[in-house]
Amino acid sequence: MTPETPNTWCVDFDNTICRTRWDGVRWAMGKAIPGMVEAVNRCGETHEIIIFTSRPFSEWEEMSEWLSIHRVKFNQIQSKPLAAHYVDDRAMKPEEFRTIFTEPK
Repeated sequence: MTPETPNTWCVDFDNTICRTRWDGVRWAMGKAIPGMVEAVNRCGETHEIIIFTSRPFSEWEEMSEWLSIHRVKFNQIQSKPLAAHYVDDRAMKPEEFRTIFTEPK
């Protein structure tokens, strides 16, 4: 952990919060992955949440609308930034993240 990022959690959008599938042209957004919205929101009670993505900037508005519809609380959307922690389907698995932030306080 660095002094600049002690309370920052970066959470990937595609296949971490939102189930996505390739429709032949682009990655289509689907349903929320069970338990992830609740876990992100609980984490956000005490930490900054950055939603990161590899999607082009032209898709960020649609992604922001999806997050709003699903009531995901977050501070910002970025391309993959510098942070103390990363939650991604290729790093910390969503299941591990849910375990940390769905345990009773």
